[in-house]
Amino acid sequence: MGKRVIPNAFGREKMMKENHRFHRLHRKNTGYSIQDSEASGNPCILPECFRGVFCIMFLVAITTLGCGYQSSIYSPQVATIAVPIFENKTTWREMEFDLTSLVHREIKARTPFRLVSRPEDADIVILGEIVSCRRPSILEDTADNVVIYGSVMTLNISIKDQKTGKSLITRPNTIENEFIRGASETVSEAEYRARAQTYEQLARWVISLLEELR
Repeated sequence: MGKRVIPNAFGREKMMKENHRFHRLHRKNTGYSIQDSEASGNPCILPECFRGVFCIMFLVAITTLGCGYQSSIYSPQVATIAVPIFENKTTWREMEFDLTSLVHREIKARTPFRLVSRPEDADIVILGEIVSCRRPSILEDTADNVVIYGSVMTLNISIKDQKTGKSLITRPNTIENEFIRGASETVSEAEYRARAQTYEQLARWVISLLEELR
C-alpha cells in the first residue's frame, strides 16, 4: 500500500481554487448550487431558467380558475348580454332591483359575456318577471314570535335573440327556503337574510340557463 500524501499549504490552496471553480461552473450550467441540492435532500432542483416559466404557468392557471367560468361551456355566437330591470308582479316593492343587480353581478363574475345597458346593443336579452313572493311562518314560540319561517319566490325568465326576436329559452322557477331566526336577530334582519339567499339562488339559476344556449 502506498503512502498517504498530505498536501502542503500550496497544494491545499490549489485544491480550494479548483473546488470553487467547479462550484461556479455547476451553478452556471444547472442554475443551482450543490449546497442547495444537498440542503433540500433532492438533487432534482429546477434550474433557475425554468423556475420563471413554471411560475408564469402557475399564475395563468390560478387566474383562469379565479375567473369563475369556463368559456367553452357558453355559446361562441354570444358576446353581449342585456338584462333590463325585472318586472315585479308582487306587492313587495323594489325586490326587482336587488334581483336584477345580482344577475348583473353573476354575469360579470361567472361568464365571458359583456354586459350592455341597451337591449338593442346586445346579442341576447334576458327578461325576468317576479310572479310571486311569500314568506310563510312555519313555527312560532309561545309568545307568537316566528322562530322558523319560509321564503317562496317564483321567477319567470325569457331569453331571446335580439337580432331575430326569437325566444331561445322560456322557463319558470320556484325557490323555497326555510330559515331559523337567530336569537339576536330582529324579524326584519331575519327576513332580509332570507331574501338575500333566495335572490342569490335565483340569480345563479338564471346564469345556468346561459349554458343551454350552445
